[in-house]
Amino acid sequence: MAPYLDILNSGTAFMSLTHRRPILVPDRGAMKELRSQIGPSWVRLFDAPLTPLVLGDALHWAAEPRPTPPDLSPFAPERITAAYARTFDGLI
Repeated sequence: MAPYLDILNSGTAFMSLTHRRPILVPDRGAMKELRSQIGPSWVRLFDAPLTPLVLGDALHWAAEPRPTPPDLSPFAPERITAAYARTFDGLI
């Protein structure tokens, strides 16, 4: 869990997921889309404020075993680069 309450996107979220750490993030910005891509077993959203009850539930959730690592392949640098190139080629 990263110490952010005001967030639109987060490299820290990706770093945590890369190291097979589930994340608890505010339901803001791109976090809902990240959850839809990665899955609710790895990305948990909360509505502010972050209460002791929400945090306690999230700690129990985070401690649950996950048999497979999160699939971050949609965010691989080569895929992102190729998507940008296709977009820019389409604009030209």
